[in-house]
Amino acid sequence: MLSARRKEILELLQQDGRMSLSEVGRRLGITHISVKKQLNKMIDEGLVRISAAVNPEKMGLKMVVIVGEIDTYKHLQEFMTLLKDCPRVIFLSTMLGAYNFMAMMVAEDPCVVRILALGMCCIRNRPGIRRSDIYLVEDLVYPTHIPLRINSRRDREVAPCGVHCGECQYYQPSGECICPACPATKYYRGPL
Repeated sequence: MLSARRKEILELLQQDGRMSLSEVGRRLGITHISVKKQLNKMIDEGLVRISAAVNPEKMGLKMVVIVGEIDTYKHLQEFMTLLKDCPRVIFLSTMLGAYNFMAMMVAEDPCVVRILALGMCCIRNRPGIRRSDIYLVEDLVYPTHIPLRINSRRDREVAPCGVHCGECQYYQPSGECICPACPATKYYRGPL
């Protein structure tokens, strides 16, 4: 439950996540110790997570929304488990309605968008997918910063989804559309 005090603390930190606890306390008329206790409780309760968000526009990234329908609950659970570790995924959820899942992903360039739609990484190729639609986000209005996973160590041979980028036809420089590979693998040659 969010008390009025917790809401005030969160509101200030959402405006400026680097605001010192002393400054938060000063603005609210309480001690920085009180602010720290409340913040730590919210973290311990799993209500708040402190992280750095990234502006995809400043990195030249495109955002893609993929919605789809998976035939069985078992396939849906397997799909969610598989996709949750993809470094391009910034939002993943199940849904009620005509489609039963939604994924928001980032793409480094139009070629990656095309590969997400048609290539080895294509969600349409996964078991149990009945139908899916992919939408390119034109302008990110709110929020302007997203929870992008930056991966500084690239030591994996195989991507989290099971694709071996080194053997993928889109990774090889033989066509017009060359994939930079998965950002989690040693094959990656992109900005993430």
